[in-house]
Amino acid sequence: MIDTESCHILVIPSEEFQPPESHQAGIFQLHQCLALKNAGYQVGVISIKQEFSLPMLLKEIFFRLIGKPAREKLAKYRLFDLPWLIYQKLFCLERFISKEIVEGIPTLRIAGFYRGRPNERTDYKGWVRAGQKAYQAYVDLHGKPDLIHAHNSNPAGILAQRLSGKYNIPFVLTEHSSFFHRRLIPPSIMPQLRKAFERASVIGAVSPRLANDLELHVGVDTSAFQWMPNVIDPHFASAGIKTNNRSSSVVFLSIGDLIPLKAHAELIEAFNLSMREKDAQLIIAGSGPMNESLQRQIADLGLGEQIRMVGRLGREAVRNTIDASDCVVLPSHYETFGVVLIESLARGKPVIASDCGGPSCIVTPENGILFPPKNIPVLAKALEQMFVSHKSYDSDAIHRDAMERFGHNRLVGDLTSAYSKASLLPH
Repeated sequence: MIDTESCHILVIPSEEFQPPESHQAGIFQLHQCLALKNAGYQVGVISIKQEFSLPMLLKEIFFRLIGKPAREKLAKYRLFDLPWLIYQKLFCLERFISKEIVEGIPTLRIAGFYRGRPNERTDYKGWVRAGQKAYQAYVDLHGKPDLIHAHNSNPAGILAQRLSGKYNIPFVLTEHSSFFHRRLIPPSIMPQLRKAFERASVIGAVSPRLANDLELHVGVDTSAFQWMPNVIDPHFASAGIKTNNRSSSVVFLSIGDLIPLKAHAELIEAFNLSMREKDAQLIIAGSGPMNESLQRQIADLGLGEQIRMVGRLGREAVRNTIDASDCVVLPSHYETFGVVLIESLARGKPVIASDCGGPSCIVTPENGILFPPKNIPVLAKALEQMFVSHKSYDSDAIHRDAMERFGHNRLVGDLTSAYSKASLLPH
């Protein structure tokens, strides 16, 4: 078994880690880092983003020379600063590294550079170059890590595989992304991703369904995967659960981006079929491109008194809104996991979810109802069933089960097992 007191883990997310403009970005990795830190591990993070491209900067120089105004993103640079910026981005990328402590976690940020136009087939190259520079700076500050934990193969897995080969460090790769299932991965980078999966000491997937998708689309045997589910945010686990004592108005809640994949339009239609004549409400929390069309749908159906759209909510508001609801509904077409489900279960709430991947390893008969995705009549029946039976669910039992399966203790145990295995394997 690995010695947590002396083990140094470097976490590399594929998205930015808790950038100032979006504290939701990298939130799952933050929860994991905090759990590991509390268990005695030394933990650090490299956060990588791409900023500017060579064609963009050359075009900016040309436009400035002919008297065009500066673009907003480049307004702070004078015309004669731009060639120097290009030189530094090409040859002195380490100058774009900054240090930060995020909730006690040492974090190095670097702003990389697109040498060509941003392109999904080649973007990983600049990202990986920046990551290699950030790794060298991280080691200078904090020492060489014992193990790298990369989140998502594209592009963090590619970077981890290269660092592992160059510096002889084992790496664990956890996949979260739905891009494989949705066929959004450019075929040209699949060889790089396969190499990352093949070279990883341990491969994790946030749900068994995602592991099956990776076997289908990448060719990685599912027997090689370890289930590494996301962890419940301590904010949802720590406070005592609250039970509604209302005698009327059953409240359904759906939380998620307002995009077709999340199937809010289908939920509204199912609610119309099943709840129009009942004392029930539906609250939809989220923002996105479908906001106006969903508002029109609600108005056209005459459901403005029963359905409210409340926009994107902060973490505390999400918890309070879950507490004030009777059931949380996730009608998505596809989910690799379903974090909102485990947050709701941690609050003792029963759930309704489409059997679309991740939810199938979360929802049980004791905590909710699964229904086939894209099936509005069956979703309507599930709403009717929950309307009648929501008070029969045992909130305390739901909470306890969620903490046992998705709480910090379970996460640390699973990760310690993975890290122990990785440290014993040749690399």
